[in-house]
Amino acid sequence: MRTDEAFTYLLNFGLTRGEARVYLALLKGNSTKSEIIKNSGVSSSVVYEILERLMKKGLASSITIDNKKRFHATTPEKLLDIIENEKKKIKGLEKNGKMIIPFLRQISREKTLFANVYKDSDGLKSLLKEIEEDFKKQKIKEWLAMGVTAYKNELFNRLWLNWHKNVRSRYKVKAKFLFCEKDTKYYKDLKKVSLSK
Repeated sequence: MRTDEAFTYLLNFGLTRGEARVYLALLKGNSTKSEIIKNSGVSSSVVYEILERLMKKGLASSITIDNKKRFHATTPEKLLDIIENEKKKIKGLEKNGKMIIPFLRQISREKTLFANVYKDSDGLKSLLKEIEEDFKKQKIKEWLAMGVTAYKNELFNRLWLNWHKNVRSRYKVKAKFLFCEKDTKYYKDLKKVSLSK
């Protein structure tokens, strides 16, 4: 592997360009600040900051010889240790994610129900599918609806009526409706649907 290939690998690994240059320079052996600057090409104003970051990552360490601080790279196998640690972190995140996702979905569902405005039939169909998913998971035992009115687009009335007949009834979810008006065909048809009050 050529040096430029190793440099690219280190970038893919997550090192900055400066960190990769300094790390490759340190692999040549114990080096003073001036030697690192010469071999890596990084600016003297940032070399200590880069060394500090590499040491925090476990990729470099320092030693004082004859009152002069020298730096060197840790064994390259340390890169594999870091990868293993990252894998453990990812597994931990995955585990926590599986635990919290149901809760986040619940928040999202509630936000959708109470914050979103569905302006057309496609929007309503999308909402009804989400509710059906909750029926499947038995999250909803009873359906409560207030302010129900027949005086809206007839397409919406048909969608709601068919949904209550074919979907809600199938999952045996009870429903209670509080209508704004009762002398309408929509009211009478909806009341005929099983498990409706």
